[in-house]
Amino acid sequence: MENRKARTESVVGSDVFPIIRGRPAVQSGQNEKFNRVVSLASGISDAQPDYYNGSRPADLDASVRRDLGSYIIPCKDTSRPVLPNHFTELKGRKGDVAGMELQLTHDLGVGARGMLKTLSYGQDGNIYDGNAYTFGSTYHSGAGTLRMYTMHPTEPAQPGGNPQYHMTSIRNFAMDDSAGTFREGATWFRNSMDLAKEFRERAIAQANEVANARYAEASRPSLETTESQQAVTAYSDSETSMDELPLDADISRKRLFNPDSSRPRKRATASLSTRESTASECWKFADGAYYHFRGSTEVASQSSFPRGVWVYNEDGWPNGNGKQWCFWRSGGDAEYR
Repeated sequence: MENRKARTESVVGSDVFPIIRGRPAVQSGQNEKFNRVVSLASGISDAQPDYYNGSRPADLDASVRRDLGSYIIPCKDTSRPVLPNHFTELKGRKGDVAGMELQLTHDLGVGARGMLKTLSYGQDGNIYDGNAYTFGSTYHSGAGTLRMYTMHPTEPAQPGGNPQYHMTSIRNFAMDDSAGTFREGATWFRNSMDLAKEFRERAIAQANEVANARYAEASRPSLETTESQQAVTAYSDSETSMDELPLDADISRKRLFNPDSSRPRKRATASLSTRESTASECWKFADGAYYHFRGSTEVASQSSFPRGVWVYNEDGWPNGNGKQWCFWRSGGDAEYR
C-alpha cells in the first residue's frame, strides 16, 4: 500500500511522514544539528533528528535561557525551537533499523535531560519523579512500521554521577496494513505531540515562575543607610524620583532606547521607592548583556552598561570585590554594594 517512490529517507520525509504528522500548531525543526548543547558523552557526534518539536525561545524567561542554555537551546541558531521533547527519525526502504533506533536514543537523551534541567530549575539538584516527559518515534519505509517510545531520567547509579536515561517502547503500528491501522498510528503520533507540548509548557511556566521570583527579589535591593540612598538619587539621570512616578507608568522600548537621539533618556533607578510594586524598575547583567525589567517583565536590553542606574550581577562584579550591585556614574566612576 505504500507509495512506491518512498524508497529514500528524503522522500519518506517529504511525502509520507507529513501525512502521519498532519499539520500541528507547534514549533518544529527538520534535520537540524544540535551543535550548541553539551554532549551527552565524550566522543559522540551531535544529535540531528529528522524532525523535532520545541517551543519559541521567547516563551522562556531570559534568565532561564541564560542559565540552562547549554541544555535546552539545541542549535547555534538560537532562533530555532528550544526545549525539544518530541523527536522522529525516518528511514527509507533499505535504511538501517538499528542505526535509526540508536539515533532516536540520542535525540531522546538530549530532550529528557533538557526537561529534567527545566523542571529542576531553582531547586537544590535534579528532581526525579519517575515520569516520562519526552517522546520519540521511528518510521521505516521498508517495513511500513511506526514505533513509538518515551524516555525518562532516574538518579545516578553512584553519588556524583550523571543521571541515567531509560528508553521505553510504548506502541508499534503497521502503517501499511489497513486504513484503520494507519489512522490509529497517526492518532497516537499526533496525540503524543500534543502531550509533549503540554509537558513542555508546564515546565516552562514553572521555570519562568522561579525566574520571576528571583528578579522580583533582585529589584528590591536593601539600601542599608540613608547616605547610600542619597547617593543613588543624586547620581540618577532622572530628574524625577520613583516616589513621584505613577507605579503603573508605561515606558515603551522606543522611549527607553533611541539610537538616533543624542540626548540621554530618563530611566527610573532600581527600587528607590520604599513602596514595593510589581511595576518597579530593575537592571540586571546576564550573559554579556544588560537587561531592563519592569517588575518581572523584560522590556529591553543593551550591550553597554546603562549609566545612572543600579545594575545587579548575580555572579558579583569583578571590580567590586564580588559585590552584586554597581552604579556607574556619568563621570565614569562606579560605586558598588
